[in-house]
Amino acid sequence: MTIQEEHVEIVDPRSKWGNEALEFTPWLARNLDLLGEVLGLELELVQTEKSVGPFYLDVLAKEG
Repeated sequence: MTIQEEHVEIVDPRSKWGNEALEFTPWLARNLDLLGEVLGLELELVQTEKSVGPFYLDVLAKEG
């Protein structure tokens, strides 16, 4: 599978997603297939906002 050029749009991220945790992270989690396609990986969502010590990992995915 190859990504179609019309799927890629260069934008200022803050113009599309005002809140990273509430808007961007869920969008990225729903679109892991597009990211995987660009990277040449088959990504499978494991968890969002995963606690890692005192921090949070936005998206935890594995290659499936």
